[in-house]
Amino acid sequence: MVEYKNITKEISALKSIARSGETDSFLNDSTKIFNAGSQSISFIGRDTDKSYESIVAKLLNFKNIQDTISEKEFNKALVRLLQNLFEEQRDCTPADAKTLYSSLLALEVQTYERFCPLYGVKILSDKLELGPFCIYNADIIKNKLIKDYKYVREHPETYLENLDSPYLIGLKVVARDSEKAKELSESYFRSFENVLSYVIGDLNHIKCPGIFQFTEPRGISTLLHNGKTVISTNENLTVSVPVNLDDESYNSQENGTGELWSLITKPYQAKTDIERRILTAVEWAGQAIRELDMKKALVEFVFALEGLLKMDSEGIITPSIISQIGDWLAFIIAEDVSNRVKVVDMFKEVYRKRSAIAHGGAKNILRSDCIKAFFLCHQAILTLLIDKELSKIKTIKELDAWVIQQRYK
Repeated sequence: MVEYKNITKEISALKSIARSGETDSFLNDSTKIFNAGSQSISFIGRDTDKSYESIVAKLLNFKNIQDTISEKEFNKALVRLLQNLFEEQRDCTPADAKTLYSSLLALEVQTYERFCPLYGVKILSDKLELGPFCIYNADIIKNKLIKDYKYVREHPETYLENLDSPYLIGLKVVARDSEKAKELSESYFRSFENVLSYVIGDLNHIKCPGIFQFTEPRGISTLLHNGKTVISTNENLTVSVPVNLDDESYNSQENGTGELWSLITKPYQAKTDIERRILTAVEWAGQAIRELDMKKALVEFVFALEGLLKMDSEGIITPSIISQIGDWLAFIIAEDVSNRVKVVDMFKEVYRKRSAIAHGGAKNILRSDCIKAFFLCHQAILTLLIDKELSKIKTIKELDAWVIQQRYK
């Protein structure tokens, strides 16, 4: 019971800020109410809400419960415990805490597969695998679901009508409740979107496939008149060219893309420090590529470079850190002195413009500025993924040692 001592204190602290029974408080962003009537458990007020969030975060982290159980499912069990404690007019004991976690961990771990429409792509086969993600011809999956599930067969309009793309993306996750399965899969699908955007690398926004963030081709019709004549105009606001995912470049070990898909779902603890940094940088770069505002895009590209190479991920940016990132980029990307000088100069130019944006001094950021920033991101990430020597490096300290070694060769 010793391991439950601190958890017991947290649950008792939660009970001390909770209210039991009906409440007249107006429901707003600073109010959480679970259940209704006499069985209600509520947390009212901004400070109480902050305390609630902090405590629940700690409770979910205990025994890695949040890996397989959703906050919604956890709260159901937690509220039942709080209701019992209020009814019995007592504080939480280690035995109560142990029972709470034992009951949740006793829930069966199940494999869920989620399908989402994937827009703006095409494949020639019925199925294409990108790491743990599978792209399907939608009709294949729809027919399988109709065959396997009676209620889908009887109510296809409910289950299948909104799957309106010719292609579906599928992913399997393990969880103890369906809400957690949805939460995990959505997080992975959003990462997939960012990685796909990075891999395509289209700053012209013509090839922009997506799940949640796909922009359909759209035009606008306008009328222009001067009192004498009227002119009708038709303009394309967005253009979308389907991306052929059968192209080997989207799943290649030689250019590092093959590894990126698997990194998305690789457990956090199993990823090396460099792998985490690479995925973070790829996602920032992927978001930047989708940005229509070049200022925002440039800032996000710089975020990608900082996330990839900044020694202290928590510290503030100083001139010495900017110099460190520039030097590292030079040694990672270029092999000779003249090209290293070019890389450093390019990074300084990009960072200077990023600083101007932050201080309101940048009037125009061009697509060419973002192309330079993307070049630096892409080349650094690519080299870290496929270089025989650098791909073995696991931590930022090891990378630091490697740069020092290169400097004094």
